[in-house]
Order: sequence, then structure tokens, then C-alpha cells
Amino acid sequence: MAFGEVILVYLEWGDRNREVALRTAIETTSRIFADIPLRIVIVDNKKICVPFDQAVVLEGDNSGREFSGWDVGIRHIFSRPAAATAVFVFANDTLAVNYGGGFLKMFRPSEIQKRVQAGWTCGYVDEYPSGVEFFGYSLRSWIRTNYFVMPAVTVRKLGRFSFEMDWSKVFGGESLFAREALVSPSLRAYLHEWLTGRVDPGYRLGATWHSAKPWTQENHENLRLKAQMILTELVLSQRIRKVSPGIFDVRTSLFRAGGLYYVAEALRVLRLARRLRAKFWRVGGESTK
Repeated sequence: MAFGEVILVYLEWGDRNREVALRTAIETTSRIFADIPLRIVIVDNKKICVPFDQAVVLEGDNSGREFSGWDVGIRHIFSRPAAATAVFVFANDTLAVNYGGGFLKMFRPSEIQKRVQAGWTCGYVDEYPSGVEFFGYSLRSWIRTNYFVMPAVTVRKLGRFSFEMDWSKVFGGESLFAREALVSPSLRAYLHEWLTGRVDPGYRLGATWHSAKPWTQENHENLRLKAQMILTELVLSQRIRKVSPGIFDVRTSLFRAGGLYYVAEALRVLRLARRLRAKFWRVGGESTK
């Protein structure tokens, strides 16, 4: 099956990061899908909508941050004729800005094209040290959403990326989470450590957000929104798995490290190796403090 076109849906908050993030998204997408027509749709959730010669620029919807913004782009695209063989690429303006873009080298053109043709969504997959649960979903890994590739058929099946629920049942007023939150203890602990730096000895993540700060009443709303977007990202990953063959993790590329990661994943020992590495890395790090 030949690809009809590639549609890059780029989400931004004003145009401040276009020089790095948008340029990186365009260059990476053009490398993966060389010689295939590229259409660019920019969604600005800040609603400034600075023109861009190569793209349509739309006013976004920031109610669900990047996910509701992408929904605006998806509705715009499907309100017009779109090839059934189109490939969607979703990116946002944190790409190559907050954490660098080295992981994009793992997107190998022939491998990604083959996977997308077979119905897979492709991206970098992050994972927790142990399983977590939220709102009836059980998972351990999720797709990183600052850059990922998805066939049009999956986009249509999903309908929307945002996730609506009564978030008051999740978040509290006297602490980040409500007393009876629909979030497993492991996920609460990982989110607390990531967002605030508070470590639960029973569930150690070993990493923190670049803007992590201890929880206070003053920063509660900011941390709540960030946690809400993380939970939405987790749910989106499970929804993708439900309506498609699944998510292809570019870390397990056949071309990475001479195929070592691919073989390790095929033999189901890659996750064990990562757990052991994380465990001993944390032990070693703690012994030097």
C-alpha cells in the first residue's frame, strides 16, 4: 500500500519554539517519509496564530492542553477530503527543546513505513518500574507524545485524543490526589516523584520533571493540570492498543545496536534488563550521596 500523503499536526503555545521544535518535526518527518507529499497543520493553543508559509494555522483549544489542541487539527483535516492511506505525524513545541531530540534517530524510515502500513502506531515508549492502574486501565508503558506516527485509520477510530471525566474524583484540594482517587498507589507515587520530587520508598521512579517542585496550595493547579495530561497520555496509549495492532517502540528497532534491542525484545528479556539497570543505577546513585 502506497502512502497518499503525510500530515504533520504540530501543536504549539505561540510560535516561540518553531525555530527548533517545528523545524525538527519537519526534518524528521521528511527523513522518514522522503518523496511523499507533506501537509502541515499548525494548531496554536495560545490562539496567536502567527502565519507560516508552509502550513494552515488554526486556533486551538487548551482545555485539555495538547490533546484537545490535536483534536482541533484532526477535526479540521477530516472535515475535508483526506486520503485513506494518509499517515499522521503528531508533534508539539517541546520537541528537541526540553529533553533533546536524540531519540528521533531511532525512527528508521523503512521500519516505520512497514509498521504503519500494517496499522501500528510508532513512537518512543516510556515505562514505569511496575504496573499502574487508572480509571479501569492497567498498563506499564505509554507512547511519548511529543512526536509519534499513526495511520489515518487509527486516528479515525480514536475520534479524539482528549479524555473527558470528572477530574474532581482524581485530584484533591488538600493534596495532589483525592483521598479515594481512581489512581493506583504505584501511579500516585510515580507521579508525586516526577512532579514534586517526593519519593515513596515502595515505588521509586528514579526521575523527576524538569520543573518539579514540592506541592503547595499555590502551585496545586499547575501540578494538577500536568498530572491530568500525563493520565490522558496513559489512557490514549491504551486506547491505541485497543483499536489497532498496537504501538511499535522505536527503542526496539532492528537497526539499533546491531539488532541487539530487537532480539532482546523478541526474547522478552529487554524489560528485565531495564529493570535491573534501573535498580542498580538507583542503588549506586544513593551510595554516593
